[in-house]
Amino acid sequence: MKKAKYDTTSRKSTFIVVLGITMLVFLVLINIADALENVHSFNRALKDADEKQLKEQDAILRNNPYDSEAWKLKAWDLQNLNRFDEALIAYDQAIKVNPLDPDAWAAKGDFLLEPLDRPAEAIKAYDIVIETKAIEYNFCLLIIYFSPFLDLHI
Repeated sequence: MKKAKYDTTSRKSTFIVVLGITMLVFLVLINIADALENVHSFNRALKDADEKQLKEQDAILRNNPYDSEAWKLKAWDLQNLNRFDEALIAYDQAIKVNPLDPDAWAAKGDFLLEPLDRPAEAIKAYDIVIETKAIEYNFCLLIIYFSPFLDLHI
């Protein structure tokens, strides 16, 4: 008879342990579900912000289609919205408006590299970044050199 009592106690202990583990797993799953809901809400908020920003950039570009900063921001927003074809067009437009803007070329290079996985084209864009930075550098040197003669007060 002692053996039967021991078996009952052992089964109760096992049941309590299994019940405790089940409750912990349940709590973990609830926390994971809450975390996923928070991530979803955050991603939705980011998408809404990008869509709002995109509308603002479109309004700016309607008034001034030669605003290269607005084109770059529009491209970035389109990229964030996974509208890659439109983003590439916007990057190209930013470069068309200001072909010596190294930031536009760098952003396009980054975009071509990832997510588009077009490394050869990205390298070409990065080469142009180097060229435009060299032009900027040489232009700054010219200004510094000629500033005494131009009365620029640098």
